[in-house]
Amino acid sequence: MLDFLSFGYIESGRSLSWMQGWRHTEVFTEGHFCVTYSPTMSGFSEYRERMPSRGQGIQVGLDTFRHFISKDPRREIQQLFAPVLSDSPQALLISGRMTSQMKCLLDNVQKATTTFEHQARIYELLDLTLDAMLHQSGFKETALRLTPEDIERLEAVKYILARQLQAPPTLVELARQIGLNDFKLKKGFKYLNQKTVFEYLHDLRMQKAARLLIEQTGPIIDVAYQVGYSNHGHFSVAFKKYFGRSPSKFRS
Repeated sequence: MLDFLSFGYIESGRSLSWMQGWRHTEVFTEGHFCVTYSPTMSGFSEYRERMPSRGQGIQVGLDTFRHFISKDPRREIQQLFAPVLSDSPQALLISGRMTSQMKCLLDNVQKATTTFEHQARIYELLDLTLDAMLHQSGFKETALRLTPEDIERLEAVKYILARQLQAPPTLVELARQIGLNDFKLKKGFKYLNQKTVFEYLHDLRMQKAARLLIEQTGPIIDVAYQVGYSNHGHFSVAFKKYFGRSPSKFRS
């Protein structure tokens, strides 16, 4: 029996797929996502030569996914995935349209240069996928409730990240440090700051890098190290995308 869920994102073209337990063959087309599970690998995918399919996929272990949604207060999520998370997992197929946020995030997932960055983007993509599933299924979004203590803890995230730019904690570690579950950390931080934890960390890194480039005269790679980049090329690409100029041109 397979022990993982598959999240697929079709960026171009289309494919025809079927897996044991599905009622019919499914056509996945450009701009759509699909969440699938089958207890076995029995099935097929057909790609049309005139319309080559291109996309990205994520496999999430059932135990990991069970933990991922266990802190999600939305009962509808539990209902949607009940067939998979039961003691006798059943086949599952859920598909929908990718949002503009999902498409933008997909472009950046493969560009992650650190474990924190990659994990944050994957988690955010999964969150956006679940949000899209609920919205397109007709469920109403459950309001996020934050107590004054929750808000205080979420504010502490900013100070933790500022002190650990070189080696930031993972989202799970960060949630543990502030005493909140990872769902409330991700949703609450974005609600209060209009940006994700990773986006806030990225802003901190780029702003500090800009200051160091002005204040210091040493090699650019030294600046990169100080803000958490071990690769000069990755740092230069990120800096240019943020400021519109390369680090060397910014300094001059």
